[in-house]
Amino acid sequence: MTTSTRHRHILRSLPLLASALGRRYGVTIRIGGTEAYTDGNVIQLPALPVQYDESFINLVRGYTDHEAAHIRHTDFDVLKRAQSPLERHVFNILEDWRVENAMSTIYPGSRRNFRWLIRYHFLNPDREPGNDKGTLVLDWLLLTVRSWDEPDLHSRCRKLGAMMDIGWPWLRLHIEAILHTMQGHCPDSRSCLQYARQVIDLLKRASCECGSTEEVPPSAPNKNKQAASSSLDCAPSERSASHGAQSGPPFSSDAHYAEVLQKLLRASEDNLPEDMSGVTGRSIAASVQNTPDSATLVVAQEGAKTITKLAPDALWEAEQATAGMRARFHGLLQAAHFVRGSNARRGRLDTHALHRTAVDDPRIFLRQIQRPGINTAVHILMDCSGSMRKRIHLASQATYAVAKALDHTGINIGVTAFPATYQKQIGWASVRPLIRHGERMHTEFSLASGGSTPLGPALWWVMQQMLPLQESRKIVLIITDGDPDCSSAAKEAIAAAQKTEIELYGIGIMSSSITELIPRKSQVIWTLPGLAPAMLSILKQALLPTS
Repeated sequence: MTTSTRHRHILRSLPLLASALGRRYGVTIRIGGTEAYTDGNVIQLPALPVQYDESFINLVRGYTDHEAAHIRHTDFDVLKRAQSPLERHVFNILEDWRVENAMSTIYPGSRRNFRWLIRYHFLNPDREPGNDKGTLVLDWLLLTVRSWDEPDLHSRCRKLGAMMDIGWPWLRLHIEAILHTMQGHCPDSRSCLQYARQVIDLLKRASCECGSTEEVPPSAPNKNKQAASSSLDCAPSERSASHGAQSGPPFSSDAHYAEVLQKLLRASEDNLPEDMSGVTGRSIAASVQNTPDSATLVVAQEGAKTITKLAPDALWEAEQATAGMRARFHGLLQAAHFVRGSNARRGRLDTHALHRTAVDDPRIFLRQIQRPGINTAVHILMDCSGSMRKRIHLASQATYAVAKALDHTGINIGVTAFPATYQKQIGWASVRPLIRHGERMHTEFSLASGGSTPLGPALWWVMQQMLPLQESRKIVLIITDGDPDCSSAAKEAIAAAQKTEIELYGIGIMSSSITELIPRKSQVIWTLPGLAPAMLSILKQALLPTS
């Protein structure tokens, strides 16, 4: 399999794609549950469907890029300063554009995902803006900002702008002046909030200055003075907009439209349109809402589980098994690193082969030949579910013995137990890392059994950890005693591993179930002494050259 083919399989696998995007952007992406949302630190995706189309992949990519842009570039403390739901809503419209452009500057490939998302939401005939006069200004504002990156939206902007001019003459031009300044200079979230407040000030003045002067509340002049004072800190174009708002023609044609703006200014968050992030997240969640669990993909999350050192007698037994395996492994791996010489037509002169010249044999030079070395990472995935109750002692010893032997040979090892503790959102789909790749070997392998057997989610998690490793070969060794919770989910994860060139091998603890999931690459052991020959057989198949 070529590297490009492997990358193509990764891009088509949503759990692996999400992991790659998370590493690239420096954010955490979790998959599981029923909702899509962001808490400012983690991007949460729902359980993903096994079967999906290109549109769904683009939806996930766009949502992930958008939320990652907020995590990287939005100052959430600034957002807390918003003084009303409407101010927060306008800020989000402006901030969405700002962070997406900041993200596109660093990661140009994300711009394509953002443009697809914009077209998906705003150029879909089924998603025409409504006729609600209260949200007309917000719809126009949103489409205007989005049209900066998607010119095909201009016609819709003009249509909404014409409708807006009927009710509020000149208001659109004044807001456009603010947007023009913002498009040229908006370096951070604080600036974005300032522009949002300028828009809100215009709406407040428009709601007061329409109709006769009797309609203006007594406090309105003071508010206008404050607004004028605040406009002194603005750019020249913004000051002209504010000046026009006070001395030019009234913004509204009659008292009815003034009341519409007043109602909009008092609107609660529930009465305002949903932002693009919320709509996209809801679309992703709705796509899998009616999908059965057997047809969805969940990635395990790290959880808590008490781990202690192996007891002295258990450690002694494991060390004995390790000593035997180390000797056998060393002999096998020597073959992979063995360097031998052979005579060739070029190279360094071999004085012991000069006699070949007498028979016109030109092979009088010595060439060093080295077989491919062991550039391999191995991750051991140990089942500690409730069914392992009587076998967990053997499984812990076996896992330690294998990890110890592989670590001694210089192989990059990782060890993970599953499941960890139960979590409300994802159930038992959790893991507890014992040794992460690059960490030193230790003896804390003793743990209690409990829970179900979420092999599929655990395997997805392990694959996410292994993909960024530098080793050319990646092997996962599964140690388990029975069937997974969901065979279809486990088989889907196994198939994905094979497509991305992650090799899978299995050891069954007093059970042959693993041989059905991973045929021809699994062994069954009944006692600790049986571990050495089982592992020897697997290593011969996995690590040594075939020729």
